Amino acid sequence: MEIRVKNRWLAKPPAVLLAVALILGLSSFAWAARTHGPAIFIPQPTYNAGKIVEGKILTHTFVIKNRGTQDLVIRNVKPG
Repeated sequence: MEIRVKNRWLAKPPAVLLAVALILGLSSFAWAARTHGPAIFIPQPTYNAGKIVEGKILTHTFVIKNRGTQDLVIRNVKPG
């Protein structure tokens, strides 16, 4: 007895199952990477100071938040 499958997705179930498993595995890995460990979040990552007058002191505070599950350690900061 021969069974013919007209739907090409059903004709190769191992390949379809492998693709679905791969997609689910990668998406769960990406979700875990986002939720475990430190996760830096800077609501306003840039600041436009406009025109700066020579000799005037300019200050600005950048807010840095940790949305992760572990401590966020900032070891070095360089102005750009």
